[in-house]
Amino acid sequence: MTDPTGCKCTRSRRWLAPLLLLFFIMAGCGKPMDDRLADEARTYTERQCPQMLDAGSRLDSLTYDRASRTLTRWITLYGVLDNEETLRQMESDGPRLRGVLLAQTETNTDLQQSRRYGVNFRFVYRSASRPAFRQEFILTPNDYRREN
Repeated sequence: MTDPTGCKCTRSRRWLAPLLLLFFIMAGCGKPMDDRLADEARTYTERQCPQMLDAGSRLDSLTYDRASRTLTRWITLYGVLDNEETLRQMESDGPRLRGVLLAQTETNTDLQQSRRYGVNFRFVYRSASRPAFRQEFILTPNDYRREN
């Protein structure tokens, strides 16, 4: 097939660039971010949890709530950390512990995409022996986003 200028197959070449562009755009889109985060949290929980974090704390699961864009780490304290003194100290020294969690969240490269998306990070600590104990920290984008 020849176009008026004498060049063969120009029509198909005109369509090739937009089709390739569309292909690359669609390939990059994939699932919506909320779906990806929910799937990743569920998969991580199924494959990696329970996971011992250190002596006395265990990550039981990760959950993601699409409505509030919140990624929650459910952590149980047991053994050496599951005692009255430690639990009292966690309650009274909450701001310092929150600061430590904030620093870890800001520097964790695995969370970079989630931070860009504006995810809230929630940490829920529970006691293995004292069901009434529950300490919770929520970090919002206003907490971890800083002007450079």
